[in-house]
Amino acid sequence: MQSSDKKCRPLGFHFLLPQYYCNLVASEIFRKQGISFMNEQIYWRVTILFIGWFFGNFMTAQLVAGKTAGKSASQIGTTGNPGMANIMAHLGFKAGITVLLGDVIKTIIAAAIAIALVKTGVTDLPLRLAILYAVTGATLGHNFPLLFGITSNLGKLKAKKDRSLYLGGKGVACTCIGLFLTSPVWGLLSCIAGMLVVFATRYLCIGGVVIPAFFCIPALYFWGLEYGIIAVFLTIMMFCRHFSVIRQIPSGKAEKTDVLGAIRKKLGKKN
Repeated sequence: MQSSDKKCRPLGFHFLLPQYYCNLVASEIFRKQGISFMNEQIYWRVTILFIGWFFGNFMTAQLVAGKTAGKSASQIGTTGNPGMANIMAHLGFKAGITVLLGDVIKTIIAAAIAIALVKTGVTDLPLRLAILYAVTGATLGHNFPLLFGITSNLGKLKAKKDRSLYLGGKGVACTCIGLFLTSPVWGLLSCIAGMLVVFATRYLCIGGVVIPAFFCIPALYFWGLEYGIIAVFLTIMMFCRHFSVIRQIPSGKAEKTDVLGAIRKKLGKKN
């Protein structure tokens, strides 16, 4: 256990965060206020989680839907989900890929800031753990984009507020890239496991839940309890976001997607 008067090291990447925040971090606030090392660790966990949440609020699907179709992503298709699959199915391949790239990029940015915080010595959190907190925050921001909804509705003083702007996605893309950034090998294996389940069941919702569930195995076995708890949290959140569809599976009302069939059909057209 390190002493309570441990100094906070200066921040060496002022171009990434606002100047006032850099000054706050660079100061000896922890030492002067007598904050313990454990509280400092909690502080950085919450801070990195919030940074991820902030970037996760950038809803690419809403922007693409607004520019392409002139309406909210919640008004696209039957699900209204602001994700790649829904946008691609109704607005085309290019629009869908744009949404995917946006979701991937915002998650990478959050992870990059976490990496910079660790590499510059600002926080003593393990690198893998810092990345996992950042990408979890990005997924939370994507699923619950409160900031995006508020800022998008600011100009609508007289007009009716658009509540759909507060509706987030299911976080599949953010989770996939996030787990890959946390551990390239296990993240990739988790995504493969999820895809194989989709191939076998034709249920995208089940595959989405399997991805973080599979990642729970290495998280708990190789890296420890805290990693496992975060992985379990991601699994529960994914299940909750897909529950409206999952509960329809027993009755046969849940939508099925024949991914392999679509691939064969696409290849057949090319031939």
